Amino acid sequence: MTFKKIIIRIKNFNMLKFTSKLAIAFLFTCIAAVPNAWSQISVSAQLGYAFPWAENDVPGGSTVVKSNNVQEYDLYKKSYGAGQNYMVSVFHPIFSNVSLGLQLSYLSGAKTSRTFDYITSKAEEINSGRMFWLTPQIQMEKPFQNFLLYAGIGPSIGLSGRIIVDLNVVSQNSYSEQRTILSKGLAFGVSSYVGATCFISKNKRMKLLAEIRLTSASFAPRRADLVIWNQNGNDFWLTTTLSERAVVFKKKRIKDSTVTPDPNQPSVATLRYYAFSSVGINIGIAYLLFAGKE
Repeated sequence: MTFKKIIIRIKNFNMLKFTSKLAIAFLFTCIAAVPNAWSQISVSAQLGYAFPWAENDVPGGSTVVKSNNVQEYDLYKKSYGAGQNYMVSVFHPIFSNVSLGLQLSYLSGAKTSRTFDYITSKAEEINSGRMFWLTPQIQMEKPFQNFLLYAGIGPSIGLSGRIIVDLNVVSQNSYSEQRTILSKGLAFGVSSYVGATCFISKNKRMKLLAEIRLTSASFAPRRADLVIWNQNGNDFWLTTTLSERAVVFKKKRIKDSTVTPDPNQPSVATLRYYAFSSVGINIGIAYLLFAGKE
C-alpha cells in the first residue's frame, strides 16, 4: 500500500462510527464474559436539569454605546451544556460491585441572551444548544440493605450537535430577525457522577434513583448556516448568495485579499470550540429486566 493511499484512508476514517462500534462491542463482550449476565441487566430512565460550568468568555460581551467616543462592555460567559436532560441507560455487573453501562442522553439547552445597545438601534442575541450524548460508563457501587450508593465515570461523545443563534435588531424605522445554526462536527468530553438508589418494589427489581453529574466537554462545529433573515416583514434570505449565508470552519485557512471570493461557495472561517460543560441534578427509575436465579 502506497503512502498516498494510507493518507486517503486516514482522511476517510469515521471516528464516530469507530467509537460507537467499539463501545457496543466492549459492552457485549463484557456481558458474554459474565455468567448469567443477561439475567442481571438493568435499564434506567432519567430526567434532570444541568447548570452551566466552566463557561467560555464570549468575545465582545454585552455592549452599550453611550456616545461616539464612549463604549461600555459587560462580561458575557456561556456554556451551552446548561438545560434540560433526558437519559436512558443500560447497565450490567462485570465484577462484584462494579458495573459497565452505556447511556444515551439528549440535551435541550437553556437560552441565554446578550444585548448590543447602540445610539440609534438595539440588538439582542439569543443563544441555545442541542446535543445527543453517547457515554460508555464504568460504575462502582456500595450496596446496603435497602439502598445503594454509586459513582461512575466515562467518556462522552456528542452527536448531532447544534448551536442556535437568534439575532433581533430594532432601529428607528426597521426591524430585522436572523437565525443562524452552527452544526456538523463532533463534541468530546468526560462525564462523572455520584448517586443513590432505593428499592420501591418488594421483589427489589425497581429502584428510584437520584444523582449529581458533572460533564466537561466542548463542541467545534464545522459549519454555520443562515436559515432565516426577515426585515420589516420581507424575506431577505432569498436574496443572499451561498457565501453570505453559509460558513465552513477549518483549523487552518489562508486569506488572500487579492482573490475575489466565489459567491457560489461557502465562506471560510477559523474553527472555534464552544463549551458544553455542566453540573446537573437527575432523578429517574431503574428496573432489573430479568430476575435471574437467586
